[in-house]
Amino acid sequence: NVNTHQVQSYLQILENKRNTLSPASSQPEIMNVLGQLNTLRRLLSLDELPLEETMKELKDGTGK
Repeated sequence: NVNTHQVQSYLQILENKRNTLSPASSQPEIMNVLGQLNTLRRLLSLDELPLEETMKELKDGTGK
């Protein structure tokens, strides 16, 4: 199914973007990626990523 493939592809793109965020990333960039990713994860009934935890990881430089 083309729609299923597009959703999975978009999820992978956003997860890759999240993994490239760093302490030097701007707050709007971080919020944009995490907002879209959490919305998509919620629509797919996946666990959302805690914003506070992700921000702490980025600040500490331990992000994935």
